[in-house]
Amino acid sequence: MTSFYGKFVWYELMTTDAKAAETFYRSVVGWGAKEAGLRAMPIRSSRSARCPRPA
Repeated sequence: MTSFYGKFVWYELMTTDAKAAETFYRSVVGWGAKEAGLRAMPIRSSRSARCPRPA
């Protein structure tokens, strides 16, 4: 299997229920999420649990 560990990947998910999406991805693939810190838009950043810097 190809390893993408340490590679930058960008995906965008547009949803009307961010909390449900966060719950789903946390339970299915183990991603964590945190606020991106932008006042203009409610953006959350997600990352794999295997990432060296936890979300």
